[in-house]
Amino acid sequence: LTDAYQRKLYTRFHREVLSQAEEVSSSDVCSRAWSISFDEVGLLVCSVFRCRCAITGIRLQDPSRPKFCLCRYDSSRPPTLDNVLYATVEAAMCHSKEGI
Repeated sequence: LTDAYQRKLYTRFHREVLSQAEEVSSSDVCSRAWSISFDEVGLLVCSVFRCRCAITGIRLQDPSRPKFCLCRYDSSRPPTLDNVLYATVEAAMCHSKEGI
């Protein structure tokens, strides 16, 4: 996993979490809104999910070149190591619509 790709995943997920926290506009949510570090993103992608989509199993190096992102497993809980998935953008969108 390159540093640039890890940073891209981290910043996109960070932006998404902050925008969701602003929608709720609760000081409690904002204070705990970010609990995953830059290094933990690399840990999740490489060690936990083995560079595969958690939902479909598609590999990062798949010839179809799918786009990947981080998403929350349970949107009602804060983003912690046990509540974040590494998935293709399409699978993450389906997961966010259908829920758990």
